[in-house]
Amino acid sequence: MPRLRWPGRPRPGVAWLVIALVVAVVMAAHAARPEAPPRAPGDTPDRVDLDGITQAMAELQGRYLLGAAQVLGTQSALMAAEAGKLFGSGSFGMRLRGVALAAEMEGRATARERLDVLMAVVDLEEERSRGTERSFALSARDRERVRILAGLLVDEPAALAPAEREDLHAGLGWFGRLATGALRADDQARARRQATGTFLAAITLVCGAILGGIVGAGLLLAAFFGVMTGRLALHFDGASPRALHGIHAETFAVWLVLFLALQIGVGGVLPAAIPPLLGSLLAFALSLGALAWPVLRGVPFAQVRRETGLTSGRGVLVEIGWGLAGYLAALPLLAIGVGMTLLLMAVSQVFSAPVEAGLLSDDPTGPAHPIVEVVAGGGVWTFLLVLLVGSVAAPVIEETMFRGVLYQHLRTASHRAPRVVSVLVSALGSALVFAAVHPQGVLAIPVLSSLAIAFALVREARGSLIAPMVMHAMSNGIVLSFMGVALS
Repeated sequence: MPRLRWPGRPRPGVAWLVIALVVAVVMAAHAARPEAPPRAPGDTPDRVDLDGITQAMAELQGRYLLGAAQVLGTQSALMAAEAGKLFGSGSFGMRLRGVALAAEMEGRATARERLDVLMAVVDLEEERSRGTERSFALSARDRERVRILAGLLVDEPAALAPAEREDLHAGLGWFGRLATGALRADDQARARRQATGTFLAAITLVCGAILGGIVGAGLLLAAFFGVMTGRLALHFDGASPRALHGIHAETFAVWLVLFLALQIGVGGVLPAAIPPLLGSLLAFALSLGALAWPVLRGVPFAQVRRETGLTSGRGVLVEIGWGLAGYLAALPLLAIGVGMTLLLMAVSQVFSAPVEAGLLSDDPTGPAHPIVEVVAGGGVWTFLLVLLVGSVAAPVIEETMFRGVLYQHLRTASHRAPRVVSVLVSALGSALVFAAVHPQGVLAIPVLSSLAIAFALVREARGSLIAPMVMHAMSNGIVLSFMGVALS
């Protein structure tokens, strides 16, 4: 055991207190709704506007439904009914988008009826909320957009001024292009192409997931029987009673604090001309400085690197192959995580505050990463930068810290338990911390944990972090590529 130079014996208890506090702060920050920007007295917010993530998810859902109706044809009535359910509730902005979608999928007459119903609901909402702290009113700009949309729903719509067309596009995005398609064939053609592309991308993703899941289930069963019969060797050898697991806990705590500080600090000092994604990339890179902590405590870096899993394993190409196979084997676990998340969402809907029939309400939200907003609002270069951050930087740094440092600590701390117990406890513990600090929220914890458990099991099998890094990169890359195509 190395002789510790500074600052005394390891204190894993203090490290875990720091970890718990940071995780709690991060989860609270992600759960808190962003405050609305301050307004001058008498100002009315634009109800058409949605926050970035809700806007992106609404476009994704609308494009998928219209694309399905276009490609499947015979199912168009079913898709229109689903669109009516999805966009027939929620906020004024969501319902107005539903009107534009209904005009394309069900005809202008149906869309006019839905707009009339929506404005009747608005009148009722304004009446019942008058004089209360949360009074509801449409801004003059929103009413102008309603007037423009209503003019596009008549049998022979009048020409729009360029400013009116641009404002409708700015307010409703893709749905605005659908609406102005009544006058401009290029707007309609573009919106339809995007809808078809989104549907085909979704079908490709689902079919690939099903096929990969079938292959992955076979690989998972083969791995299980291989371990049980001793034919599949487990190469994790860092969990030793002599290892300084307390210092690994300290190192992870230092990284959490450092990474959080860098994410906040780098964004504050970078010039406005530099994209925030470059700041995130820089924060990821600088956070690896946390690996200096065990060296400062007297642990040779060669030992740190070996116990963290920063080795080539049985060869880089071999480990990459294991990463590809490991990702397929993770898909059945991911399916379980998705099912648990859907169950949590259903339960949360049951216990949520009831909404009076017909009235406006908040838009239903599900687990989504803020990067969706960046992908939806950016161009090609933004998307490539997102891929660099999400499929290169995040897998390398997060696997180093979660499946490297934290998993090493937990495995060593539980080394007296039977190996299967130690592995499961360590995989689950590191997975829960991993999922909790991500911005998708509590509902996404089962999905993220299922992937993280798979990463940890492959780390146990291979020893090296190369395979988990490849799995992580594939997971992020596939999802980001789908979002890039679906929200192009």
